[in-house]
Amino acid sequence: MGSDTLVMIPPKSISPSSSTQLCQFIIPTSSLIQYGQMNFLITDRPNEQNMDTFIRELEYYGAKIIVRVCEQTYPIFPLTSHGISVINWEYPDGAPPPPDVIAKWIDLVKRTFKNLHSSLPINQEDNDCKNEGKLPACIAIHCVAGLGRAPVLVAIALMEAGVGYEETILTIRQKRRGAFNQRQLDFLKSYKSTGQLTSLALPLKVKPEKYCGIM
Repeated sequence: MGSDTLVMIPPKSISPSSSTQLCQFIIPTSSLIQYGQMNFLITDRPNEQNMDTFIRELEYYGAKIIVRVCEQTYPIFPLTSHGISVINWEYPDGAPPPPDVIAKWIDLVKRTFKNLHSSLPINQEDNDCKNEGKLPACIAIHCVAGLGRAPVLVAIALMEAGVGYEETILTIRQKRRGAFNQRQLDFLKSYKSTGQLTSLALPLKVKPEKYCGIM
């Protein structure tokens, strides 16, 4: 054999069983989407093996609510024992959300972010919270891969706050590459916003502490 002969060595194959076991320990990837007073953490589905890491991620961002829009494949006790509420709104994979899920989602977003002024310490700017990781409020949401059902609901929230279709898609895809299939894109393009979240479109401003002195 000459020295210039190239010997091709096939890559080591991974059996389906070992591949599945490997995926169980992969840390769920999360993407923070922020607009105005709203903070959403899109993530893929956790499992029992990586749940501790997943919980630390939620706590880092201050997410006390997680919306699960896919099949239930893990116990929720580890989450609820850390003060994290789990909401189950499963709907078919690859499809747009049904009207009842959209209505409940918009209501949840309104209730979560409408009272932030009273929850922030005086003189603490929202940028300070972001730099430390923990936000005044954050909703985590996941489907299986975090590329379809979960991003669609976040997109609806942005559009209800006044963001246009193209900007919404670009904003989410910049953080979550590969998000949305064509059916979901068509749904969002034809979605008619009712403007229910426009009050959350402006950045949160904290009033400065009033000075009180004796003259």
